[in-house]
Amino acid sequence: MKPHNLKKSWQQEKEKSNYFWLQIILWLANNLGRPLTRLFLLPITLYYMLFSRSIRHSSKNYWLIFDKKYSILRSFKQIFYFSATILDRVYFLQDKFNLFNIETCGVQQALDLIKKNKSCIFLGSHLGSFDILRSMSTGDKIPISLKISMDENHNEKMTTMLNVINSNISKMIIKSSNSLENIFIMKKLLDESVNIAFLNDRIISKTDKNYQTKFLGNKCYFPTKNIKLAIALKKPVIFFVAVYAGDNNYKIFFIPLLLTGEQQKLPKTKKIKLLCSLYVQELEQKVKEYPYNWFNFYDFWH
Repeated sequence: MKPHNLKKSWQQEKEKSNYFWLQIILWLANNLGRPLTRLFLLPITLYYMLFSRSIRHSSKNYWLIFDKKYSILRSFKQIFYFSATILDRVYFLQDKFNLFNIETCGVQQALDLIKKNKSCIFLGSHLGSFDILRSMSTGDKIPISLKISMDENHNEKMTTMLNVINSNISKMIIKSSNSLENIFIMKKLLDESVNIAFLNDRIISKTDKNYQTKFLGNKCYFPTKNIKLAIALKKPVIFFVAVYAGDNNYKIFFIPLLLTGEQQKLPKTKKIKLLCSLYVQELEQKVKEYPYNWFNFYDFWH
């Protein structure tokens, strides 16, 4: 079977979060507890399978690209994992980390790099759960001062619910913008030892400014602007991902994307390509290790 051509960017896709289901999940999570609430994830997953054509087809495309082996059960498990991470956001934002077994890898290396350089640029993706890092960095679990650049308008319903749970989350957000003013804001934060995180796997539009490569064997594009910012401000780049490993298990990885001494002397354009390549390599490796955590439910390989 060949992958479907969905012909839609992530911006054209409607928000996947359904406000009715979000309210249901929030009420159940706070009144029944996690074990009982997880039972409701099955009908929620079935709802997405039956009534969200874009999720269903993008999941099918993903598996056909991943290893050419599509099955309804694989898609169901992928969407179930997506639903599970939405539920767990409720607990993360309320600092209920005792409910989970969270394994971290590379934290000390990241902290050492931050200490040496005052601050770093963190590059994440829509693989796994972004909210673990966001929640854990607000306390003492992962002592990293962090701001997150993101487009809140694209997931307005989800953002509204998250702010209801924890109003402090909104204070961590920097609105995603290419304006000069926004760049100055980020430079000031980095100079003040505040790290900045980006979700680096989605492009705004297909232009020459994007990095074209093969991902899981198929052509796609990745943004370069965040890596350009890191190079311009002379800040190290750290790849990070927090994957759901089933039941109550999560794994968080921090992987510095470092250039060698000789590579540092290369022209800016070559350094950008090298760092983009390192980012894509790490992301691809983690997708292969945790394939059910891929939550880009749109035509990623467009």
